[in-house]
Amino acid sequence: MVLELKLRKVGNSVGLVLPKQALAHLKVGEGDTPLPDRRHRRQRADDLQPRSLKADGSGQGFDAPLSQHAPRTGEMKTPVWVLRETVLTLHEQLLAEFGGTAGIRDEGLPDSALGKPENLFAYGKPSIFDLAASYGFGLVKNHPFIDGNKRAGFTVAVVFLELNGYRFQATEADAALRTLALAAGEIV
Repeated sequence: MVLELKLRKVGNSVGLVLPKQALAHLKVGEGDTPLPDRRHRRQRADDLQPRSLKADGSGQGFDAPLSQHAPRTGEMKTPVWVLRETVLTLHEQLLAEFGGTAGIRDEGLPDSALGKPENLFAYGKPSIFDLAASYGFGLVKNHPFIDGNKRAGFTVAVVFLELNGYRFQATEADAALRTLALAAGEIV
């Protein structure tokens, strides 16, 4: 069974549009919305509301605390992140199409892999390509799934680039060779 993936951007999130047979396979009803994962949500500095002035007019308490992740001059804007639910759905689709054993080794491993690019963004000055590589590296090397880690890592890195306005172009052979080299520890 070949499934066509359609991504729909809504605000700063992305949804996956699946055919009815995929929804039935995943035991998800048409129109169902999974609960959002709020663990990775950042508070933007412009979302903070100033507090009122003290009665003495000193101004104490007026300024809201600055976010640790306030945008800095010359840096890229916050990218569209790939949600955990999207990764799990992509992994299931890859297994359905190419085979393999379903399952997660440890519930914390996917979150750890998905947190790597966000941590890199928060505490470094990465390019969008560094962040995509971080997704791929995290999923390939963390081995969160029983099977299909290399496929999932590669696919999520490509989806991340496409969500952020880039088109991935490489031959199938080159992509496969580099993903296998990453898994073997030949590239970092």
